Amino acid sequence: MNLILLQNGYVPAIIKNKDHFNYLDAIELWQNKNERDVFYNLIIDYETESLEIYLKTIKEKIIWK
Repeated sequence: MNLILLQNGYVPAIIKNKDHFNYLDAIELWQNKNERDVFYNLIIDYETESLEIYLKTIKEKIIWK
């Protein structure tokens, strides 16, 4: 998924451990019930949060060690 995001100009979506089951549930809903909106909205939320982290890192010149 992150490779596809990167290839299309997005940052990688960071999925935290606490959100792992929500992510898997969303994938299952899409696969079993063709309810892709739950997955899409979840990825939009992860992508937004990831972008905020990247922008903060650039703005504050944070170097992660």
